Amino acid sequence: MGLRVQTISVTGRKKTQNEGFTLIELVLVGVILSILLSLSVPMFNQIYSSEKLKTGTQELVGTLRYAYQAAVSDGVRYKLVFSLDNEEYWLQKEMNGTSGGTGTFTDIQTALVKPRYLPEGIIFRRVSAQSLVFNPNGGGDNIKIYLQNKKNQVFTVWYNGLSGQVQVFDYDKQ
Repeated sequence: MGLRVQTISVTGRKKTQNEGFTLIELVLVGVILSILLSLSVPMFNQIYSSEKLKTGTQELVGTLRYAYQAAVSDGVRYKLVFSLDNEEYWLQKEMNGTSGGTGTFTDIQTALVKPRYLPEGIIFRRVSAQSLVFNPNGGGDNIKIYLQNKKNQVFTVWYNGLSGQVQVFDYDKQ
């Protein structure tokens, strides 16, 4: 509420005057705020999309590292399976395996290990294999997994099966 000032006019009568904002000033402030808001929303969407891509990549990297370590420590083969249609991946563990590795794989369903979906808006752009087997001796195949967001930003997850090392690259910088 504005400050009220009383003045005496030339005619000698008391006059009340509001010291507030004019309608033009309020409209200008509204226009400036709407311009700033319209410029900032796309920037926030891009940041949000990038963060979802980073989160999805970190979860996938964590699963790769877990599977490698579990295979070595349990002495059993593990398999990471990808469903490109559902943007999903999950771990399987070999049951009744022999030294030749001809056992059957069963899905793992625990509180910590469960099927994972990529965050909304993130897709598998390409995966160099439908599944990846982790051997108890630490050896395995190499795989490249490309994750993409709606802004066409792509991260490449590269798994070196020989060393168990996982690297993440920004696709544009390769």
